[in-house]
Amino acid sequence: MITPDKEYEFVSSQVRYHNEKIIEAFNLFIKLFSAVIGGSIWLRLQPGFDAAQGATYARMSNVLVTFLAAIACLMVAENLKSWHGYRWAQARLGGLDDKGEFRIPPPRTVRASVSEGAMMLTMVAAALLYWLFNPFNL
Repeated sequence: MITPDKEYEFVSSQVRYHNEKIIEAFNLFIKLFSAVIGGSIWLRLQPGFDAAQGATYARMSNVLVTFLAAIACLMVAENLKSWHGYRWAQARLGGLDDKGEFRIPPPRTVRASVSEGAMMLTMVAAALLYWLFNPFNL
């Protein structure tokens, strides 16, 4: 039998874990996106760069950036969904007070996910801007 204290400890550790994974997903996007941009600029500036090569590289890098943004957004969204579920479990495990309200406030869906929404919006915007200003097309 699992004690309520152990269950609460586990749920709290999962809340922290998923919060860390959200940040890790965004950091991963930043690192990989920076590598794609740096590599694109470096290839474009190489002597003897061919325009035919550039068209192929532009398509490939656009697809790569799109997949990168989609996967990173999916990672943030899935970890946010899990975080939200564990926060609800944490609120339920905390019990109710004399007024019948949760002792540990449950997460507010919109307010609890503003920063994650901003992260996903930033990743999508970065991908779109890359498509518009792809170094291989300049």
